[in-house]
Amino acid sequence: MYNKVEIISYKHNGDLHRVWQYGYIVRETSDMLVLVNDRANVIDGDGRRWRTKEPAVCYFFKDYWFNIICMMRNHSVYYYCNLSSPYVKDEEGVKYIDYDLDVKVFPSGDKLVLDRDEFDFNKLDLKYPADLIVI
Repeated sequence: MYNKVEIISYKHNGDLHRVWQYGYIVRETSDMLVLVNDRANVIDGDGRRWRTKEPAVCYFFKDYWFNIICMMRNHSVYYYCNLSSPYVKDEEGVKYIDYDLDVKVFPSGDKLVLDRDEFDFNKLDLKYPADLIVI
């Protein structure tokens, strides 16, 4: 049986960003966690609720400043790479800090950088560390 967990993201200042209910841990190593979900319920930090549209495989890392979501859509895989802190796991769920910048990779191989304006604002407003900004 797979462990069911919430996936919880925060902003750099500690504010809740988003919660996915639920993911199922299908693989856990000393440095990586793999979860799956399908049409997960999502709660945004402002209370808005919605549901994901497709199954996904989520890769979280303990030593890397990103996570990867593989979304299964129309017999293809779309990749969504989030700039984020390494994850931690505790009794509440899998947690990380979201740092705004995302890269979406389409089945064709085309790439699209998302939320650059949000990153540019938050790096000053939330005082992102200098090491993160140079990424």
